[in-house]
Amino acid sequence: MERHTERYSTPLILILVALVLTGCVTQGYSLPKPVAGIVRTSDSVAVEAAVENLLRGGDLDRVPGVKLAPGARISVSETGFDYAGFAMTKGRLLRYHSPAKDQAARTIAGELNFEDQLGRRTTVLYYAAYRFAGGEIEIGEANAAPLYSVFPEASMFVVPSEAVVNLAGNLLQTHTALIRFMAKNAVTWMTPGSVPTGTRDYVVFVFLADRVSPSAELQVKISAVRGGTGGFGKATRYLDVKGWRIAILTGQFALSDEPYLYVKAVFSPGAEIDFGSRTPRLVGLFSTDPSEKPAATTGRLLEIEHPLRIFVRYPPGSGRL
Repeated sequence: MERHTERYSTPLILILVALVLTGCVTQGYSLPKPVAGIVRTSDSVAVEAAVENLLRGGDLDRVPGVKLAPGARISVSETGFDYAGFAMTKGRLLRYHSPAKDQAARTIAGELNFEDQLGRRTTVLYYAAYRFAGGEIEIGEANAAPLYSVFPEASMFVVPSEAVVNLAGNLLQTHTALIRFMAKNAVTWMTPGSVPTGTRDYVVFVFLADRVSPSAELQVKISAVRGGTGGFGKATRYLDVKGWRIAILTGQFALSDEPYLYVKAVFSPGAEIDFGSRTPRLVGLFSTDPSEKPAATTGRLLEIEHPLRIFVRYPPGSGRL
């Protein structure tokens, strides 16, 4: 299969190369599971914390016993994004290597998972080389880069058009404010009598909770047919806020009467994976048909009743390879 590694970001290329050198053979984003028996040692946890701190634009003052070696090669921080408001939810160690010829040296690689209060998620892949010196850990090299989702979670909000008419223009520039606006003003499917009757003008927002590649493509379409990925999508408009996508489409239709409609979120991964794996996939399927049974999990975006009727998610789980 043709490889397109020339389209990876430079930090990610370095990390993937480092993983290969430490015994981790990669194919696109098909990273292997951690080596059997691998243990998160105190030094790997400390270096992981140091990488997280550097991602946030800080120094190493908050990580006792860890410092940068003179001339350290560091490529960790991301231009225009410092993970403010995102909590690290999980660290996963992929590799831990101690060279036989240098007992003081270590190389590690792993994942850091982040999530904010709105349910937005992002993952970072990192590599670090360090050594023990004078009772401290000296980091000589560290690289990190986003590990974009190839199967993001989608949520839908249907908002009456009269609420959107008064939408302040600056909300479109503030991602969190826009998400809160959508959740506050959307039709709440689960409350009896709250779904408007008759044909009305609506604005449909589809939001991806997982961060995706700049070269990935999201298409949101409306259709009278449940199956497949086809539908009308020429009028859909899109926002990309630092990797989190929102699709916006308008229409005049009834939410509680026939003909029932389906909204389809179709996602194609970008150049971060092999060309042959970038096939469009249905990541969200939504319906106005009351006979369609929603999935068991319908609330995760905000701590409110989720204004959404989801009955299909492909596949179950977070969707990361």
